Amino acid sequence: MLVYFKGEKIFNKNAILEKKVKDESKNMNNSNIYKSGYVILIYFVMTQFLGIIGVQLLAKTGWYDIQRNQQQAIQEILVHWELIGFLLTIGIIFLVYKKEWIKEPRLSIKLSKATCGWILAGIVFVFLAQMIGSFLDKSLFQLSTQSENTSSTVAAAVISPIAIVSIVILAPLVEELVFRYATMNILMKKFKETGSIVISALFFAIMHFDFPFIFGYFCIGVVLAFVYKRSNQLLVSYIVHAVMNLIVLMLQII
Repeated sequence: MLVYFKGEKIFNKNAILEKKVKDESKNMNNSNIYKSGYVILIYFVMTQFLGIIGVQLLAKTGWYDIQRNQQQAIQEILVHWELIGFLLTIGIIFLVYKKEWIKEPRLSIKLSKATCGWILAGIVFVFLAQMIGSFLDKSLFQLSTQSENTSSTVAAAVISPIAIVSIVILAPLVEELVFRYATMNILMKKFKETGSIVISALFFAIMHFDFPFIFGYFCIGVVLAFVYKRSNQLLVSYIVHAVMNLIVLMLQII
């Protein structure tokens, strides 16, 4: 009887501990979903509203020669605000996810052989996706010109090389945090993996506001979401995204 009683006590303690861990995990997941909603809202506000204010404030500083070379001055202002805006957005997102950076395995910065394999595969897949998307855009919408977003990005890098920091490092980081980590956190609560990948890719395409070049962004979004889910690590999709931007930029400039 005594042995049974002790075993029962141990069993009860283990059950209580297991329940506590599950409750903590559930609470953390719920908290993460709310935080992810805030992150998406922050991104939208920073890109759609504060950008206008930021550009106007920089224009009033007197640092730019607007009178002599208006077009170049405006381009420089846009480049500098983009850099500032991305840094502010990253800073705010880091504060929102301050607990997740420590506890969340998907935000780990450690690379294994498996994750390196996914990075290499992702780079190949993302360029195939880009070609497929570009073919669909040109075939369905009879497009003969280059994407306005790509053209302005290349022009910015030529006029102000500091734009490369935003294009290759900061923009992919912000977009992966928003469209992969935050968006997928919310979608996976209601949809299965395939549905979450498709919806997040569509959201990614729409939020670039580069119509009618939507299939290119959509196909890229599918690949980035896929490698993120398969590797279970945001660093993988971030590196794939950053390498893609770098190679595209180099090909356009050279």
